[in-house]
Amino acid sequence: FLDILKEERYEEGQYVIKQGEQGSKFYIILEGQLVAEKTETAYELPRVVYKYKEGEYFGELALLHDVCRQASVKAQTSVRVAYLDRESFKRIFGSMEDILKRNEEKYSMSSEELIC
Repeated sequence: FLDILKEERYEEGQYVIKQGEQGSKFYIILEGQLVAEKTETAYELPRVVYKYKEGEYFGELALLHDVCRQASVKAQTSVRVAYLDRESFKRIFGSMEDILKRNEEKYSMSSEELIC
């Protein structure tokens, strides 16, 4: 598993993924903190819907359901992530999709419930 993970680094304020883009990677946070931001309309400012920390993961929704990214994820600090491309993700996690889909519940919570 570790031999197929690749690493990327992002600086504070850089976007790892953007809402509406086609998803091609699954990310695991190795160092740093990120926020998920979402806008409902093109005229709305993004609102923070989740705060990520080391050890958490994101990007699975687009790969599990073959849909566009549902939120943008931006670095709040210097960040180091490991990632899997779509093919590797499907090969490794294909049989575990039900477990990963349980994680989707956090995306449906309101921002008040997610941010303390």
